[in-house]
Amino acid sequence: MLNRIKVIKELLLNKLDEILRRLEQLEGLSKTTQDIAVLTRRLDNFAEAQLENETALLEASIRILQILEARPTRSFLLLGNAQETAAAQQTLGIPSSNLQAMGWNWHDDLELSVISDKTQIILCKLPTEPHHWESLQKLQQKVPGSLGIFSLM
Repeated sequence: MLNRIKVIKELLLNKLDEILRRLEQLEGLSKTTQDIAVLTRRLDNFAEAQLENETALLEASIRILQILEARPTRSFLLLGNAQETAAAQQTLGIPSSNLQAMGWNWHDDLELSVISDKTQIILCKLPTEPHHWESLQKLQQKVPGSLGIFSLM
C-alpha cells in the first residue's frame, strides 16, 4: 500500500511539474502579447505624429501658393543651402528683385535684422527629425504673425 501511495505521489508531482511548465509558457506568451501591444501603441503614436507633420506641411504648401499669388507686394527670404534655395526660386518663379536667399541649417539662428514687415520666409528644407520640428517651432515663435515660416515639399 505504501508503494502504491508513493507511485501516486510521484505521478501527481510529475503532473504538477508539467502544469507549472505549461503555466510558465503561458506567462511567456502573455509577456510577448504585452510587448506586441506596447509596440503597436508606439507605432500608432508614431504614425499619428507623422500624419500630423505631413498635414502641417501640406497646409504650409497651400499657404505658400496663396502667398505667391500676392507676390508683387511681398519680398521673400529663402532659407536653406544654395542648392535648396536655387531650386525653390526656380520652382516658385520668384523674381530676384523680391528675393533674398540665406544659407541656413536646422541648428542656425535666424538674424531678424534682415526681415522686414513684408518679408515672407520660405523654409527650403523638409523637417524629418524631432529636432527639426523643434527648430521650426522656435522659428515660428521668433517671427509670429504675418511672417510665416513655410516648408517646401
